[in-house]
Amino acid sequence: MQITSSNLYPPELPLQPDLPPAQDTLDQKFAAFHSARPEVFEAIYARAYRLAFIQHKKRLSMKRIFEDLRDLMECLGDEYGLNNSFTSRYTDLLIEEHPEFATLFHRRARAKGKMKRVYVKAL
Repeated sequence: MQITSSNLYPPELPLQPDLPPAQDTLDQKFAAFHSARPEVFEAIYARAYRLAFIQHKKRLSMKRIFEDLRDLMECLGDEYGLNNSFTSRYTDLLIEEHPEFATLFHRRARAKGKMKRVYVKAL
């Protein structure tokens, strides 16, 4: 038997693994959804208006509005495909276009820009 380097050492691993496919950011996904389904925003505005100015609610919740729309659409046999991650974006859009809702929603601050990735050296 002839001894070669391939018999003595295991094969080398690739230096860099294949990168996962690029994914859209949440803002890009929201922009695509909003442009494809503008009727969702109209329904959100109508529900918020009814809660605030007809039922005189002092606080509004976009998550509740989403659940109300889901229940309504389920009864009608339509599905918006609402993503709960879009609640903050729809809240911002509603307040931007209709400032009278600004005091009715509680909004938390979000991180500005991209999140920093931190890599830790494995022991």
